[in-house]
Amino acid sequence: MAVILVDGGGFANSIPWEFKNPISRDLKGAPFPWDMIRAIRACKTAAEERGVVRKECAAIRAAISENDADYRHRNMAKLMFIHMLGYPTHFGQMECLKLIAAPGFPEKRIGYLGLMLLLDERQEVLMLVTNSLKQDLNHTNQYIVGLALCALGNICSAEMARDLAPEVERLLQFRDPNVRKKAALCSIRIIKKVPDLAENFINPAASLLKEKHHGVLITGVQLCTDLCNISKDALEYFRKKCTDAVVKVLKDLVNSPYAPEYDIAGITDPFLHIRLLRFLRVLGHGDADASDCMNDLLAQDSDASIRKRALELVYLLVNESNVKPLTKELIDYLEVSDLEFKEDLTDRVCSIVDKFSPDKIWYIDQMLKVLCEAGNYVKDEVWHALIVVISNAVSLHGYTVRSLYRALQASTEQETLVKVAVWCIGEYGDMLVNNVGMLDTEDPIT
Repeated sequence: MAVILVDGGGFANSIPWEFKNPISRDLKGAPFPWDMIRAIRACKTAAEERGVVRKECAAIRAAISENDADYRHRNMAKLMFIHMLGYPTHFGQMECLKLIAAPGFPEKRIGYLGLMLLLDERQEVLMLVTNSLKQDLNHTNQYIVGLALCALGNICSAEMARDLAPEVERLLQFRDPNVRKKAALCSIRIIKKVPDLAENFINPAASLLKEKHHGVLITGVQLCTDLCNISKDALEYFRKKCTDAVVKVLKDLVNSPYAPEYDIAGITDPFLHIRLLRFLRVLGHGDADASDCMNDLLAQDSDASIRKRALELVYLLVNESNVKPLTKELIDYLEVSDLEFKEDLTDRVCSIVDKFSPDKIWYIDQMLKVLCEAGNYVKDEVWHALIVVISNAVSLHGYTVRSLYRALQASTEQETLVKVAVWCIGEYGDMLVNNVGMLDTEDPIT
């Protein structure tokens, strides 16, 4: 379309005299969106800006009343910018629906963008777009399908979710991976809006865990995680059918070669790492079989932030039935862990021992191991609590003082260990010297 350059009159009069650039207009005399933006940015006062916006909105209203199809997409672009400035744009909502109903991709693109920006699920006019969305979700053009999925994932209401869930479920197996990725994201919103629909997405979501495409896999893992949080049936299904597969995906990721596309600071795809760990946390919480399946792998994640996530996962997996093996694994790892990781790890181990200890002798043994390996990281309230437990365990006074004496001989650089040992020897030194209260498992000390 031809462009006419004018330097005065009409819209140009609203622009400050300091703004020297000419305004480009089409044959009908309407300014282009970038000229409106340029004029608004040139305003020196809020009143001046309101004047420019008011005149532009009046021109858009006139175009809407004339049902001007030629400038509909341009007017919508202007409305979106005006909306972002905080001015009311409700009068242009129906223009979004008309653009979405247009046959061409460019019109639909600006229409869906306006729909996501100018409307939300609370708008009653949104119900009018359901039929257009349904048609576009079944369109032969995959890019139009992608537009519809993006819009639905952003503004979907409960009513729209019920109407369009079958189309989204079908698109989880679409041939194009980008469409499958967007369908997974859209499914997350649908099941959150209508939890009763979760069971329809269990099988399609499980199939996404076998994906090789990165975008589909990471969104599929998130969809499965949300399904487990919403539906107990989904949680049981994924525990029985998918735990091994998820562990394998994480193991392959840990052992994968360098991939520059998803590498961050030498770590291959840490975001997928974290999504998988969160999913495993959900699967393993309260389930011994699922926990055992993933134990060996968790100590291998090399990025510090991922190791912290893995530690949080192990912490949530611990219960009365698996506390002993998991605590052993954590204490063994404490021996080789990095210095910056020892504090968090020590804190978690102490918390686990205190919370799930089956008896006092096991509690004392584990705390002594922690004091030997990372006593300098043990908080004051933790070793104070240990002293209280030792004081109350009368039958274990001799065993404890001898164990601390042996530990002190092997390790004197851990300050907290020294404090506890000196206190205990001062209180129960006679039992140490005379081997009083020997247990069957002990060897006498000379």
